Amino acid sequence: MDVNGSLVLSDLIPILGWIDIKGMKKAMRRISKELDVIVDGWIDEHKVKRNKLGDNLVPEDFIDVMLSVVDDNFDPSSKHDKETIIKSTAMAVIIAAADTTSVTLTWMLSNLLNNRRAMAALKQEIDEKVGFDRIVEDSDLENLTYLHAVIRETLRMNPAGPISVPRVASEDITIRGYHVPKGTRFFANFWKLHRNPEMFPEPDEFRPERFHEKEVKVDIYGRDFEYLPFGTGRRSCPGMNFGMQVVQLTAARLIQAFDFGTPFDLPVDMTEADSTTLAKAKPLEVVLTPRLSPELYRQA
Repeated sequence: MDVNGSLVLSDLIPILGWIDIKGMKKAMRRISKELDVIVDGWIDEHKVKRNKLGDNLVPEDFIDVMLSVVDDNFDPSSKHDKETIIKSTAMAVIIAAADTTSVTLTWMLSNLLNNRRAMAALKQEIDEKVGFDRIVEDSDLENLTYLHAVIRETLRMNPAGPISVPRVASEDITIRGYHVPKGTRFFANFWKLHRNPEMFPEPDEFRPERFHEKEVKVDIYGRDFEYLPFGTGRRSCPGMNFGMQVVQLTAARLIQAFDFGTPFDLPVDMTEADSTTLAKAKPLEVVLTPRLSPELYRQA
């Protein structure tokens, strides 16, 4: 992600494409080859398992499903072979969700540590609806409505992708008196949009209740153009559903399993770093106290 967000001079001045400042283009090519080898290995491993089990195979993960879908729906006239389709789709989903997922979890915990009332409310919901005798499962998530609100409020205040990927105007258009010619490249500022006080009163306050109590009626899919944590339309984040599932389950299990604190009970520094994904400027340091029986930690 650091390389992805680095300055490449030819992006601004194409004629200078032969200049590779700090070796960024070389690094991008190297990383691309490394990722290609890794994903190739994953696909080959799944193919071996698929050939070995045949009709007895039960899909266990994303690549299992992709292999089945592509086999059943492959268009022989396609410009790309099956392996390329599977590989590119897997890389798009995994790369899109990996860094943004860890960033979102870090901001969620940071916000909760600075808002202990919200932390207590989330902990109470998990304790009441799941309990202490088992670990949170996927099937529990639909009942954890305050958890959903906490994550949505985190994505509002600290969107992992604060600015959209580049878009291009398909035709001449005038917006609020500004003329935008066809072909203009532009970026949507999600961070600023999410702090619109007309849509989100007290926008700088972490308040999950605005989503939990339906004060604002928007969803994560960007259909309202007021709340766009994953973008919108055909170019929305391909890792959205995967990322949300991972964030929800991981967050629920962390809050269920541990009491969180900070060293010396100091507030968390919420300074944002300058990067493609909106990471914290300083690492999050926490103090963990187990809440469950030792047997459950061994099961996890």
